[in-house]
Amino acid sequence: MAAGEVDNAALRAAVDGDPTARPIVICADGGALEAESAGVTPDLVLGDGDSLSEADVARLRAAGVTVTLVSPEKDESDMELCVRGAVERGADPIRIFGALGGLRPDHTLANLALLALPQLRGVDVTLEHAGGSIRLVDAGRSPATAAFDGAPGDLLSLQPLGEGAEGITTQGLRYPLDDEPLAYGPSRGLSNEFVEPRASLDVGRGRLLVTHTRLAALGAVLALLALVACGPGASVPPSPTTLPSAVTSPSNPPDPTELVLMTHDSFALSDASIAAFESDQGVTLRILRSGDAGSMVNQAILSREHPLGDVLYGVDTTFLSRALDAELFTPYAATALDQITVPVDPRRRVTPVDYGDVCLNLDPEAFRDGSPRAPDSLDDLTDPAYRGMLVVENPATSSPGLSFLLATVQRFGDEGATTWRDYWAALRDNDVLVTDGWEDAYYGRFSGGSGEGDRPIVVSYASSPAAEVAFAPDPKPEKAPTTVVEDGCFRQVEYAGILAGTEVPGIAGAFIDHLLSLPVQSEEVPLQMFVYPVRGDATLPDVISRFGPPAAAPIELPYQVIGADRERWISEWTEIVLQ
Repeated sequence: MAAGEVDNAALRAAVDGDPTARPIVICADGGALEAESAGVTPDLVLGDGDSLSEADVARLRAAGVTVTLVSPEKDESDMELCVRGAVERGADPIRIFGALGGLRPDHTLANLALLALPQLRGVDVTLEHAGGSIRLVDAGRSPATAAFDGAPGDLLSLQPLGEGAEGITTQGLRYPLDDEPLAYGPSRGLSNEFVEPRASLDVGRGRLLVTHTRLAALGAVLALLALVACGPGASVPPSPTTLPSAVTSPSNPPDPTELVLMTHDSFALSDASIAAFESDQGVTLRILRSGDAGSMVNQAILSREHPLGDVLYGVDTTFLSRALDAELFTPYAATALDQITVPVDPRRRVTPVDYGDVCLNLDPEAFRDGSPRAPDSLDDLTDPAYRGMLVVENPATSSPGLSFLLATVQRFGDEGATTWRDYWAALRDNDVLVTDGWEDAYYGRFSGGSGEGDRPIVVSYASSPAAEVAFAPDPKPEKAPTTVVEDGCFRQVEYAGILAGTEVPGIAGAFIDHLLSLPVQSEEVPLQMFVYPVRGDATLPDVISRFGPPAAAPIELPYQVIGADRERWISEWTEIVLQ
């Protein structure tokens, strides 16, 4: 047990799983405190004591724990001392918790390297983390075999050590290897996918670090944290002119000539638009990209007492309730509110800026001969004729995936003889493929447009065909290479708000007004982020109106309804589809 990131439930299960044979718990110094916080009492603490106070040592010893302190001037890390101590006591298997994450990447790398200790040859050793585990499969100069129990959709990554590995054969994975080599450096072995409950691995020569990521467990963690992926602009790469920048420390007074925008990774404005705002206000706009939309909101909530920015942009309908419940925002009445065509928060805590429609996209080439015909409804997807054709995103880790789940909840209902749960069970039985995020689904698994996969139906956006045309080389095509299924589209609205605690509220409000200005609404919103303006008097560019207009009759759910049941729906979906 080290002092890094720990899944407390998994730790307690490992300690208490067999009441007839409780394992020895050995902690590296401050790992003892992590163990105690999880309700686990160590048997032995080894280390130089630099992360334990005298009171901690006294308390542990009074509880009957053996605490062995060594000089800090040593060749081994505290964790290596613990691993060697476990080997000396004949431990097999060995499970290592808390060895990953934290603020010391050098310690993480050193802990991974411990798997290659000569003393561990032939010992079953695993580094445990919240989403799965890491093992070393060491063939040395003779073959080695390993098996991994999981579930379809889990990921298995193979990363060779040293000079690489040879004679690798896998079974139960989507991309099989057949007596093939993997070289040290290239990432070819990254993120293979379970297609069966068990995956097996044979290695003829060399050593492989094998990382098993359990998506069901990871999805549950992400759902709990509400880490929903980025909003409707996910199809557009971040502007290279608005890279992440550091922000002023909360302990220092903010620079009155600077505005910090906290946003998701897909935010984009042109250089000209940013320059116009900066010139009008006499400020510098600093953009703090904060991951996907859910991660951004979580960071804003955690830093609420000392806000990281002045304005937050990009929280959408699926996650708005959490931001409002945390009271993140200072009310502001934007100057163009009377032009907005979507519902406006009556308390003016947030302001709508744009909206996007999450819809099924099709590869028309796959349905050219009419066998089967192109689907035109959600109901079609459960027909055996479309077996193995659909790829969706995990709603626990992806905003479009969550929106598609919400569309099915609204369409098929939460109660009654037949519900959305039955619909998803039918999709599961019809070989639906689930990916972690939009990018993998669209580019990696979808066969249409820019996709390089073999599935002709994907959950994407109504504007995706327009993006395909806009990013196509000249001369532009007269017809989009993908099409949209109008039935079942779900509308997401994205909002901006002034973060409570900002010391530049006037400039922050001016930026929200800038986002609602006609030039930004008519050009920047649709062509930089491929979403739709909320102003009724804004005009859509030709490429959007021709190839990717908004859905005519989208499904909508109030954010309050979503907030009340979001985590339950995600949890139930995970049990139905991934377990």
